[in-house]
Amino acid sequence: MPSYNQGKFLENCLKAVNFQTFKDYELIIVNDGSSDDTEKIIKEEIKKNYRIRYLEREHGGDRGISALNFGLTQAKGKYLTFLSSDNMYFSKFFEKLSQILRDTRADFVFADFLQMDMDGQIVYEFLRPEYLRGPFTIEHLKFGYTMGICFMYTREIKEKVGEYRDVTCSDYEMAVRMALKGAEFYHLESILGVNRQHDKQVSKMEKMEKDVENVQNLAQGLR
Repeated sequence: MPSYNQGKFLENCLKAVNFQTFKDYELIIVNDGSSDDTEKIIKEEIKKNYRIRYLEREHGGDRGISALNFGLTQAKGKYLTFLSSDNMYFSKFFEKLSQILRDTRADFVFADFLQMDMDGQIVYEFLRPEYLRGPFTIEHLKFGYTMGICFMYTREIKEKVGEYRDVTCSDYEMAVRMALKGAEFYHLESILGVNRQHDKQVSKMEKMEKDVENVQNLAQGLR
């Protein structure tokens, strides 16, 4: 979990992690040079959850990508994910996603989520376009990234593709590279989190549109 000046939302996110039904996990939080009360909140939460490892670094100035990559180098688990410190995750997030990776041949599993507005109101369930519903196929990645915030993948597939890259759609770009390495994907039809919209979100639409176009071009190589 990379975090930069998200103290306003961080406490609720960490509480949600503490309520996970699956307990065999480690949560690595990388404070990416925050100037707010992020450090204080994390250190208070560590007192309640011994599974948290706290790391600090200077702000990378890259939307948290270098902090994310640094945290992943410290992870020891068989299965990996990253959490956004401004989102919330339901109690069976770890349990359900890790179970799919254990019980199937999938390398990457993703689930559904809700969308919250800037006033803290749940406004809708994120629904993929009709033509992307049903069993997941590699062809879906050619249209864009619709996997969202609830996902998990194996260490093995992550090691095949290396680090996240500094693009606005880094999660989409990573998924395409995994697919190009032969990853199998699984869509779990279960709502496992809430994506929060707010004025500090770092995505810039003009830059994102160009990055998405570049990744879609990369995805054309999928078979």
